[in-house]
Amino acid sequence: MTNFAYIMKLKLKYIFLFVIGFTIQANAQIVKDIKNNIQKGNFNPGYNNNSSSWNEISCDSTYSSLEEVPESIYVWHLDPKFGGLVSAEIDTLQHLFQNQALTSGIYGTYNFTGNLGAPRISRIFSNNKLQAFANQFIFKNHYDFFVKPISEHLFTNTRSPFTNITYHECGDKEHGEDRITAKFATNAGKKLGLGFVVDYLYGRGYYQSQNTAHFKGAVYASYISDNYTSHLVYQLHHLKNSENGGIEDDLYITEPESFSTTYETWDMPTNLKKTWNKLNINELSFSQRIKLGNIFGSH
Repeated sequence: MTNFAYIMKLKLKYIFLFVIGFTIQANAQIVKDIKNNIQKGNFNPGYNNNSSSWNEISCDSTYSSLEEVPESIYVWHLDPKFGGLVSAEIDTLQHLFQNQALTSGIYGTYNFTGNLGAPRISRIFSNNKLQAFANQFIFKNHYDFFVKPISEHLFTNTRSPFTNITYHECGDKEHGEDRITAKFATNAGKKLGLGFVVDYLYGRGYYQSQNTAHFKGAVYASYISDNYTSHLVYQLHHLKNSENGGIEDDLYITEPESFSTTYETWDMPTNLKKTWNKLNINELSFSQRIKLGNIFGSH
């Protein structure tokens, strides 16, 4: 009876794989036919159930030509001293993408308490010295992986709407980490660019009272013409992380055999409980430049 059940299970497995493979191949052929018909200009957005092929009839002007969507985006940020435009590039490479959300940094040059979104400090002393004098609001210095200054905000000018969504996830529902970032940019004409950025980070923590939850929202606009340039950006941040003050005894990690009970990291007693650190940051920036030379210049 056991062999019979095993044979039937094996047969069903092969039948399932065959059906899946056949379906994928059929769908690929349909998609290929659709593309060919669109390029020929005789695609009808309806399928004839009595035939194995797509209807090929004369279509109206909507499908008479296949127009290509223009793909072009230009990004820049503002010089913090004089407000000039500094050209930049959008990072869309897959190389080291998995490290972008790490609090330890892309190359692991930061120390932190182990949870995604926790405050960090650079292992390179010169970086810490520069960071200490970079911002007047010193409390956000150790959240530089999430809170970016206005001078690093990227403005956009695009020929077609642009959307970029990234998602990082690891762990399980009890001790996992998640971060999702969404960026959108569009243009209202050639001179006016608009967009927004949404960033959400949530780390449940691997120890008691260690979870983090950060949110960022930003909207921006730019207007660039021959004689007038203006930039507007508004950023809000809400950062929240729990503080545990460390575990009560290092022996839970260094000598776990000295305890009669085996402790997981989330079972180890900590020095602090129900202690939170919250940080709210709102920033509004508006800059404009007027070129009088072109207005009063001789012709």
